[in-house]
Amino acid sequence: MRAFIIPFSIWAAALQVSSAFQSIPTLLSTAIMLTVITKTAYHFGVWRQQAVHLKDRVESGQARQREELNRELALVRQQVAGFTRFIDADTDHRIAMAKWQANAFAMIVAVEKRVDGLDEIVDELAYARTREAA
Repeated sequence: MRAFIIPFSIWAAALQVSSAFQSIPTLLSTAIMLTVITKTAYHFGVWRQQAVHLKDRVESGQARQREELNRELALVRQQVAGFTRFIDADTDHRIAMAKWQANAFAMIVAVEKRVDGLDEIVDELAYARTREAA
């Protein structure tokens, strides 16, 4: 109520001093109208100021969230890079194992061929001895 009385009394005094109004009802209605306009303009100014402060708080909150998100994403990138290095090392190890297995298999095949060749030679020698003995 006090917020309404103060501007009303100021407007009523200013209008009375200017003596442009000759009747009291006209003076009072004009003072009330100017008081309402003053209060409305004041509230619009307050709302605008609150909107500006809200915008600033939202922007600072967004900046803070953006920085936190960037920090978290950097940690995720580091973890993904670690996983990638582990997978690359594992892939290299699997390739090396596959090459070793291929070489081992080739050596086993070569040894089997030599053993088969020696078996044939042993069989031929045994056949030749049995022919000489007969």
